[in-house]
Amino acid sequence: MTVTIHTHHFRRLILGLSPGSRRDSAETAADLARLLDVELFGLFLEDAGLRELGNISVAREFRPLGGGWRPIRAEQMARDLDEAAREAERAFFAAAHRMARRHQFEVRRGPIADAIASLSETNDIVMISEPGSAAERATAQFSALVEAAFRSSAAVLLVPTEIARRTGPVVAIAAKPDDPCIQTAAGIAAMAGEPLVVLQAYDGATGGQVDVLAGAGLTVRAVQVGAAGISDPVVCVEALALIGERLMVMSHTHAARTFAPAMLAARRVPVLVLEPERGESEPAPVVSV
Repeated sequence: MTVTIHTHHFRRLILGLSPGSRRDSAETAADLARLLDVELFGLFLEDAGLRELGNISVAREFRPLGGGWRPIRAEQMARDLDEAAREAERAFFAAAHRMARRHQFEVRRGPIADAIASLSETNDIVMISEPGSAAERATAQFSALVEAAFRSSAAVLLVPTEIARRTGPVVAIAAKPDDPCIQTAAGIAAMAGEPLVVLQAYDGATGGQVDVLAGAGLTVRAVQVGAAGISDPVVCVEALALIGERLMVMSHTHAARTFAPAMLAARRVPVLVLEPERGESEPAPVVSV
């Protein structure tokens, strides 16, 4: 019997950008879009409240190198935000021009959650790049972007500041034998010409999809970590110590919303959290990346 490995269902990677985004985010997004063979959409998100700060008489900004605290001028704030958007657009097109697939860039002003919700669909991936500093990670705008992504109907791709490895196995962190993340990870592994490693984070019978995929010609390795693995990142980190993976894939569960950032911090490779299953209505907490 011939078994076919299905490619993933994604069609577009949405790169969420803000005034404080790293300049190399676009290069990383373009590389990942090429790997996944999807369109790339650059979305510069400007919280409408930032421009309003200039109209608040008590608002102050701190200028380094002796500048001290100074009033925020509305005109200067508007110029700074417009320049940040132009710089993000230049960096985006410089990185995306080599892509064969379609790419576009757009600026959205207003509530970040509304922009993500209105643009993202179930076949999209919203990419969130880890800010370069703890101060940037603590900003309200970044927290809003992460929360909006996890509340959306799209998958979420968390990307570290520096990616530790760009080659190596694709890892599926499976919470059950028929976890959808296994098929998605298998499709990506086949496209990349890499082996698949399945962390079986559940108790009971093994095999199933793993045996089928191995029969399709994909190099597959199963690692049993037990049910504790899906709630305790340390268990999975220890299991991956000698794997050298390039990407981790997991399904969208309540645990994933805190588990995925922990795996990102420990392994320093992108983590793809699949879109929510239909009918899921559980509110998403703010997630620190």
